[in-house]
Amino acid sequence: MKTETEKLKLCWLNLLKNEPIAAVDDVLFEKIILGEHEDEEASDTLLWLIMGVRSNELAVLDVAMLNWLAKQQNTTTDTSEPVRKNLSKALDQFFESAQRAKLSKCLFFTIEHCKNLRDWLRKYYIDIGRDPEGSMLNFLALNQPHRRFIPMWLDICRLNGVLPTHYGRIALLGLRSLPYNGPGSGAPPQSLVVDGLIQWGESLHRHSGDDERLSWIVQCRLMLEDLEQEAHEEGKQDWLRIFDRHTTDPNVKRWLCEALAENYSDIGLDVKTAIQEVKGISKKVDQALQTKASVESETTWFLKPKPKQKKMRVITPTIRRKIQPFADLFPR
Repeated sequence: MKTETEKLKLCWLNLLKNEPIAAVDDVLFEKIILGEHEDEEASDTLLWLIMGVRSNELAVLDVAMLNWLAKQQNTTTDTSEPVRKNLSKALDQFFESAQRAKLSKCLFFTIEHCKNLRDWLRKYYIDIGRDPEGSMLNFLALNQPHRRFIPMWLDICRLNGVLPTHYGRIALLGLRSLPYNGPGSGAPPQSLVVDGLIQWGESLHRHSGDDERLSWIVQCRLMLEDLEQEAHEEGKQDWLRIFDRHTTDPNVKRWLCEALAENYSDIGLDVKTAIQEVKGISKKVDQALQTKASVESETTWFLKPKPKQKKMRVITPTIRRKIQPFADLFPR
């Protein structure tokens, strides 16, 4: 005998077949409650609903998601705060869902309409947990088929305009995840990440002084450790010398010295605690993500993930809220 949640899943799949936009609407606006899953995000609910479905049903979902997004762009006229907050969360979960369900049409649309989407989504920013533009950029950062977004990532690192400071982390993720086929295919990831860290650090200090020092140091250390793991055959990198070739900013160099401290003997306890906490959380996150239902084998993903992408830390909104106050140290 089927449980109530299994019956609900069948009803929803039937709705997806007959009224696809309504089915997506029910999930993203959290109109569906799944008993033991009721505390989870819309993307968790969607992943459970499509677990084990056939590829043709995933194709229907992919198109339905895009049609739902178009409907929101074309019909949303109510700008009251409750409506804005609800739509902000739904849009955030749209891109989170597209990433986790590996929806290729949603990705292609995001790539082709990146600028227009950013301009529209920015109006719905509430906070780090309800940030549609950030969620879209994270989706794009992890699935880039080419290198044409390098100028955009570097521009975001400079925090030009009214961008939240944590967008620098998303941009660094974008630079770190760029396709690279060796010499002759453009600047290597190491060079781009160093440039991004410098641009972000200079901007943070210019706007906030040392207030954002801890965030930059932790992110820098994690990024540089990740680069060293990938290039382990080259031995320990001389990051001070490498950064010297890219910047003369004394504040970035001072922060870098703290990030590179071997045994934390020359840095404050706050940095040591934050880095250790982040690494501890990352292990828990890895374990949590391993228990999530995977639908990758059920879908055709035209952009196969590169090996280095598997090492990147990706924090979902659900987990992000559970690990405050260190949530803002992670890329979205």
